[in-house]
Amino acid sequence: MFRSTRSELEAQLEKIDAALERHPFNSEEAAETQRVIEMFEGEGTERVEAELAQRGLPPLVENGRSVARGLLSFGRLNRQRQKLLKRIARLESRK
Repeated sequence: MFRSTRSELEAQLEKIDAALERHPFNSEEAAETQRVIEMFEGEGTERVEAELAQRGLPPLVENGRSVARGLLSFGRLNRQRQKLLKRIARLESRK
C-alpha cells in the first residue's frame, strides 16, 4: 500500500489551510456580522437588523442561509485537516 511522505502530507495540509482561509466563514464580512450580532445580543432582532443594514451587511436571514450553505464544506475541510495533522504526528512519532 502506498504511504504518503511527510512532505506530501504537508503539501495537502497547505492546500486545506488555503481553502479554509478562502472559505466564506473566514471572510471579513462574516466576522463583522458576528461581531454585530454579539454586540447587540439581547437587544432584539430589530436592533441587530438595523445595525447590520447601517454597516452594509446582509440581514440575519441571509446570514443564516450563508451559515447553512457553508457549514458542511467548512466541517469537511476541518475534518480533513485534523486527519492530516494526526497522520503527520504519527510519522513524527515513528522517528
